[in-house]
Amino acid sequence: MRASLFLLKALNVRKDEWRLVQKLFLLQFFQGAGITFFFTSAFSRFLEHFPVSGLAYVFILSSFLLWVTGFVYTKLEHHLPPYRLCIIITSVLAASMILFRAGVEFIQGNWFYFLMLAWFNVLYLLNNLMFWGMASQLYDVRQSKRLFGVISAGDIPAKFIGYSVALVIVYYTGTANLLLVGVFFIFLSYPFLKNILPTGKQGHKHHAEPAKHGPALHSIVKDYTVNTLVRRIAVLSLIVSACIILTNYGFYSEVKHAYKDDVELARFIALFLATARLFALVIKMLFTSRLLYWLGNRFALIITPVLLIILITALLLTDALGNNNQIVLYIFGLSAIAVDVLRSAIDSPVLLTMMQPLSTLERLRAHNIVKGIMDPFAYFFSGIFILVFLKLELFSLETLCYVLLFLAVAWIIGIFRVHQQYLKTLIKTISSRFFSQEEFNLYDASARGVIEEKIKTGAELEVLYILRMLGSRRSEESNRLIILAMHHPSVKVAAEAMQLVSVLHIKDAATPLSLIIESDFPDEIRSEAIKVISKLDFHDALIVPLMYSDKKIIRQSAIISILNHSKVNAHKKDAERKIKELLASTNDEDKREAADMLCETHSGYFDDELAELLNEKDSSLQLAAIKAMGQHPTEKCMEQLIKKLDEHERAVVEALITGGEKSLPFIKNHIVKDSCPARQKENLINAIGRIGGKASHEILISLLNELSGFQPYVIKVLHRCHFSTGKNNQKFIETLTREYLVTAAAILHMQKKVTLETEKHQVLFRSLQLELNEIRETLLFLFSFLYDREKISKVKAAMEINKKETNANAIELVDMTVKKEFANPFNAAFEHGDLEHRCNLLKSLFPKDIFPGIDAVIKDVLADKNLFYNNWTKACSLYTSKDLEPPIEKKLISKYLQSESLLLKETAGYAVRIN
Repeated sequence: MRASLFLLKALNVRKDEWRLVQKLFLLQFFQGAGITFFFTSAFSRFLEHFPVSGLAYVFILSSFLLWVTGFVYTKLEHHLPPYRLCIIITSVLAASMILFRAGVEFIQGNWFYFLMLAWFNVLYLLNNLMFWGMASQLYDVRQSKRLFGVISAGDIPAKFIGYSVALVIVYYTGTANLLLVGVFFIFLSYPFLKNILPTGKQGHKHHAEPAKHGPALHSIVKDYTVNTLVRRIAVLSLIVSACIILTNYGFYSEVKHAYKDDVELARFIALFLATARLFALVIKMLFTSRLLYWLGNRFALIITPVLLIILITALLLTDALGNNNQIVLYIFGLSAIAVDVLRSAIDSPVLLTMMQPLSTLERLRAHNIVKGIMDPFAYFFSGIFILVFLKLELFSLETLCYVLLFLAVAWIIGIFRVHQQYLKTLIKTISSRFFSQEEFNLYDASARGVIEEKIKTGAELEVLYILRMLGSRRSEESNRLIILAMHHPSVKVAAEAMQLVSVLHIKDAATPLSLIIESDFPDEIRSEAIKVISKLDFHDALIVPLMYSDKKIIRQSAIISILNHSKVNAHKKDAERKIKELLASTNDEDKREAADMLCETHSGYFDDELAELLNEKDSSLQLAAIKAMGQHPTEKCMEQLIKKLDEHERAVVEALITGGEKSLPFIKNHIVKDSCPARQKENLINAIGRIGGKASHEILISLLNELSGFQPYVIKVLHRCHFSTGKNNQKFIETLTREYLVTAAAILHMQKKVTLETEKHQVLFRSLQLELNEIRETLLFLFSFLYDREKISKVKAAMEINKKETNANAIELVDMTVKKEFANPFNAAFEHGDLEHRCNLLKSLFPKDIFPGIDAVIKDVLADKNLFYNNWTKACSLYTSKDLEPPIEKKLISKYLQSESLLLKETAGYAVRIN
């Protein structure tokens, strides 16, 4: 059976998914029809023999049967391969109906009718556990969101047809023989069951190693207590099931008053349920996936309880205005239809979708918890509630309505709690890698003693690791141990400890540092001690004499410390004079020493001296001057610095970054010049980002307009410097986002055209895929400006893994984080699937295919008017042009003969020769 494009579009199913969807749909159709005939027979015979209050006992009996069934199913699931398990379950469905048909003839006790109606819930549970156990492993979270509504819709036409057929044939067959019709439909499902299992995954991972997971019941209880998402879904499922049971009980109470014998009851039940299933079929097939697409999980789930509240309120008002049994029957019927239809069409698929981020094993256990444990609880509590209120003579229509209103409100609260946890689980699933280290207690004497001994006698790497841990713990004990490490014989350890003292501003270290400076410690340690103590508590008496030391490293540290921290102007003037004397020296080593000191201080005026040093012939002196200018970003220094970009690009860029915001105007003025090479522009744009701050953000935003060819790179740099939109630029960023979504749609249309043309052009197809990947990255950066940066970063990381499951989880997180205007086209463009389907989803952005052939694609790339393609795509287009008839215009190719890019230049030369 081949599906038309219209049908696939209407059902929101992709071509490559259709075959499996069809098989699952038909499996659910035939098994659903069989269970429908069983229910019609069991329910009509029960209501003929017993008052409606007897349903309370059925509910309680059902709860125990369902618990036992769920437990047995879980045991079997862990010990049998999927195919054999499904065959056994289907056989149990058929055998049950045959046995109950025989029981109708030979068993006279009233208990039989209670068991028969309760057994319907067992059949329904077994069918659900088997079907959803398969489906949850065959589809990822994104597919499940689209397809669960479609594949599970098979039971709706089954029930509609089943109830309709029952309505017609019950006069001729009687209610008992409907069971045999049910058996016939169950047998029809066997061929589809055989075909489905080889189509998907061949087995569950846990089947191979059942012992590893421990007892099934223990695992299920553990999942319920440990996994918050499973627990919240389970509680919500309990509330939903209780609502449906009590609503149906109220409705059947009214039905019982209106109809007496089993045939009349069977006809009414069949008519009512057929109508309900017809509505459910339309909603589930055509609207479920679209509702989820546009509303998201949370708001789609809220529809049912809100509608229930409205209908129950109307019922209370009707009852208050007058006891009109006919209107009450219709409103209860409408409530029962609405809740049943919406639960089947929306709630069940959505809740099952929300389990998809769990691992396969957790997912199966979650299904077992919801269906095998919580549904029985719902029946049990509902049955007990009805019995207790009937015994106490408190049960009435009004009481039932108030209980349903209470449950509906709890239902809504449960939805918000489940959605909140679903988002957390999705994020955790996407980024499951984390780092943890054992905490240690510094106030424990034995632990403290071990650490102290290690600091005194441990190897260099050991003590460095201890210092890193101590640096993350602010306490008196950690400070004392850091100070102790300053006396370690290793220069690296002592320097690291002093750096921590400086960063953490440990004032208690001042006295030990003074002793180190005045003692015979190595000069490297004394030099570092001078700088650190100056930051903590500068003492002229201690530091100024060291400015005249004959040891270069000590002298340098003292001069730097005086310029940075001394409050005595005379001492600062002496330090400046010392540096200027060195700069005026004819000895290059003196000049280099002065430049090195200026790299560590921003005090003093040295513009003229640095300008002279920059023009020295010795390149090492020029580099020293460039580095020093970064610490002295005056206008004169910046003007001189920019001139050296072509000669010492890397050093100049680093100096500009050191100059901070003062260097930004000079960087921008140089970037926008036409003479600035592309590679240099990128380096300078990156420098703006590294400087960071509001001023950098403003310049980068302005460059998005002024350097449109560098937009993706500017956006990447904005992301790196943690830009987020404000009121002034939000509309601009949103406009950019729309433009890039249109670009993504255009690239997809190009790929579609290239694929349709010939297999020879796969090099061009792959280059377009690289373009699409870059656009995806750019869009994610733009999303990070507008929405939660952390979540978008996790999406990016997951998509880069490029696995189906992680990509689906990432797309789902986008759907929940980004507004629908952007999330829907983004997901359509970048979710795995066939090109035709993705292009159709993006018609609102790209309504007209402007690429009649592959030649139009190549012309668009080489003209580079609408999109800014990278050099590799252009090179692939130049290469592919050799195979085209008629050939591409030479002017499109020849302009690349003078390109800066060697790749483009040589490929263009090749294309010209071939053409």
